[in-house]
Amino acid sequence: MLKHNELACCLVAKGGKAARTNNFVLYNTEDYSKLINPKDINYLVDNNIHIRGLTPLEYWRLQGFTDKQFYEAQKALADTYKNGELIKADAQLYKQAGNSINVKVLESFIGEVIENL
Repeated sequence: MLKHNELACCLVAKGGKAARTNNFVLYNTEDYSKLINPKDINYLVDNNIHIRGLTPLEYWRLQGFTDKQFYEAQKALADTYKNGELIKADAQLYKQAGNSINVKVLESFIGEVIENL
């Protein structure tokens, strides 16, 4: 648990279609303060501010999946769609993670709803 004055790295979503991944990790909270809206991610890219795209494995971990589950899904995708090659399976893995919901978050949400009925 973070203390009141501590901040975690921020995830910034960039809307629309892009050639690169749509989510970035900002390492410096001062850089985050320069953003007014998600479209301003280009400011960070153009000014060489340190950002890194999230990997499909990190997406899956954020949703509560184990590494084993990720690698099984990755292999199944490669076997089904790419003739056993892992190349270009990432796009589908990003989509699958994005279409899931973190079980712990859902449990917490439902618990709050029931508690406040």
